[in-house]
Amino acid sequence: MDSSTQIKVRNVLSNLKFKKLAEADFKNASFYQLTNCADKIYVSAKVKNNKIIDISWNGDGCSIAYLSAELIARLVYQRKIDEAKELLENLKSFALNKKNLINKKEFSLFLFLKDHPIRKRCLLVVVSSYLLELNKF
Repeated sequence: MDSSTQIKVRNVLSNLKFKKLAEADFKNASFYQLTNCADKIYVSAKVKNNKIIDISWNGDGCSIAYLSAELIARLVYQRKIDEAKELLENLKSFALNKKNLINKKEFSLFLFLKDHPIRKRCLLVVVSSYLLELNKF
């Protein structure tokens, strides 16, 4: 990871504005867990008129899981459900090594994971949690 990307990652991790889901609300939130992975990220969304009006997350995980959870929240917030799901499916395909990410501004901080395939599992856990939550709507 180059120094520019490191600075951007640190900036995201120092400002987790969507990490606001209370532990008491975990029971109603969605989460996905892989075997042999300690990451467990809970996601909750509020939708009105097919648009995500609030999104929050919390849980336990590595720095890549936290980075992914925050970036995805920022990515899907205020989007239509179908648009958010399409973005998440692209990230999931990338995490599963099925295709490369489209080099869009929205995905720029995920691109360093192409050189760290084992860390894509961290992304997969988070993406799957978001998809489970958004598939409720």
